[in-house]
Amino acid sequence: NNSGNYWLGTFGGGLNFLEMKIPSFSHISTDSFPASLNNPIVFNINRLNKDEFLIGTYGGGVNKLNMKIGKEQVFTTNNSNIVSNYITEIVIENDSTYWFGSDGKGISKYNPINNVFTNYDVSNTKKLASNFVKCMMMDSYKNIWVGTLKGFCNIQNVGNVEGKFYSDSFLNVSTRALLELEPGKILLGTHGEGVIIHDIQKNSFEKIANPLVSNKQVTELYLD
Repeated sequence: NNSGNYWLGTFGGGLNFLEMKIPSFSHISTDSFPASLNNPIVFNINRLNKDEFLIGTYGGGVNKLNMKIGKEQVFTTNNSNIVSNYITEIVIENDSTYWFGSDGKGISKYNPINNVFTNYDVSNTKKLASNFVKCMMMDSYKNIWVGTLKGFCNIQNVGNVEGKFYSDSFLNVSTRALLELEPGKILLGTHGEGVIIHDIQKNSFEKIANPLVSNKQVTELYLD
């Protein structure tokens, strides 16, 4: 975070908070107090403000966590219209729009002001390549890009970008990572085709030469 501390999401151990100045290590899980989670498998951490976080869990939906007062809200299929309890990605577009990507059920677009969910899957939109969401990203133009098990797509069109599933043969592979290189250029990390650069305005795709990448199965991207 902005204070130089670290939040760590774990597979079964909840959240861990590493404060660097002291240093100290604290643990937030299903039995912690005052802040706790309804599920210890954490796939995504997003900060709303100084005290509030949105935590995507694998099995417990989304937890809205306040570090001062504890758990404020939980969104599951039992108490809301969220698309799934298995949340793999979260994108905060603005104060009135959150995007939740799931493992097998598509995407939820949530308006926290009106408490309304709008759900997308392959049965109701051609913009989505697969219901299995592996990564999501919002670019500088507020377009929402989604990497899925079966390809890369743009779920929300802004400006001149048409929301669609890109069906080029080499993009039908699983897209595991997305990164904005600069406004108008998106880097894709794929499972089998290495790294691809997408130019939005030209609607072009360029593979980075294989000898420059040690493995065609790319799981993460980071801009130095």
